[in-house]
Amino acid sequence: MARRPLPPDPWPQVLEAIIGDVTGVFAATEERLIKSVALELRTRDITEQTPRLAAIQRLRAAGEAAAAEVQEQAGPLADDVIGRALTTGETFAEAWTRSILGDLPGSPLPHGTLATSLLAQDLHNRFEDVTRRILRWPDDTYREVIARTVPGILIGGDTGRQAQVRAWRELRRAGVTGFIDSADRRWNLATYVEMATRTATRRAFTDSNLATLSSYGIDLVTAIGGGGQCEACGRWAGAVMSQGGTGARTVQVPHSTRDTTVTVRVRGSVDDAIADGFQHPNCRCTLVGYFPGMAQNTGHTWTRESEDAQARLRALEVEVRKSKRDEIGALDEDEAKAARSKTRRLQAKIRDHIDETGEPRRREREQLNYGHHPGPR
Repeated sequence: MARRPLPPDPWPQVLEAIIGDVTGVFAATEERLIKSVALELRTRDITEQTPRLAAIQRLRAAGEAAAAEVQEQAGPLADDVIGRALTTGETFAEAWTRSILGDLPGSPLPHGTLATSLLAQDLHNRFEDVTRRILRWPDDTYREVIARTVPGILIGGDTGRQAQVRAWRELRRAGVTGFIDSADRRWNLATYVEMATRTATRRAFTDSNLATLSSYGIDLVTAIGGGGQCEACGRWAGAVMSQGGTGARTVQVPHSTRDTTVTVRVRGSVDDAIADGFQHPNCRCTLVGYFPGMAQNTGHTWTRESEDAQARLRALEVEVRKSKRDEIGALDEDEAKAARSKTRRLQAKIRDHIDETGEPRRREREQLNYGHHPGPR
């Protein structure tokens, strides 16, 4: 029997739009702060005490203004993200079920309000961490440039401008940093916000998706493998899991549409899969209802080549954003011109890479603001 196509519900695009909108808000703030520090470094002599103190005061004010603006948006953003993801999860579960069975076997139950509020609060807390770092970054970064510049001048190894350019280049390429996840990995602002938002939206989407399936009496699920999935997710793509129970087992279950039974090999529970690395931060794989006896399309199969291809594309996108930060933070036109040239070379590498691998190009990931456009989509 031929596999049925995936349902026409645009859930991947919806989730990516949510993630891009939120990441873009914070990335645009980072861009403004980089420009603020660059302006002070271009127009003031950091070896002079009085103008240096005035610059620090201005940058401190810029950090406070940016943090206040983000803080005002953080709560509504978190609530909106979770709400949209929950709605999308329910819609997707229903679309998937209809695509296989042609109808829905009952009525769904609403997602718990407590679970919703906890998910939103967790994301809000993450945004609070970002806000605190935004508050200090312009002041801290300017002071760090001074700390790295003055010793070189004193020992005669550099001119003031050479030392300043080198110190500022290193700091701006990293962007706003200081975010550490539970695995002790360090992130810069945009990638941290994207990871946190993706994790939260996927959790909300998955919870709503599974709750909706359960309300229709559907316990068994399987995993759609995302493109470029990691090896851990690849172990579970296409496997059958249960929402309840633990461990691998073979079960006899009713056929989805016929008056007979089907033997199903259950790999384990959803919790077992998650404990094994499935649905890690930034995961793009998805759980869907499994219907015994019915052919289902479970997406991509993991290969080392596809995982490496996506990792390479993500690395090139990061380098493009760094070179664009170099351009907006350049201290003179020659430096800005060199940065623009580097951006073009990197984007040529991206074109070659997608031609070679077939990876989809996502141009918004090459923009500093992740393609964010203020206002509703």
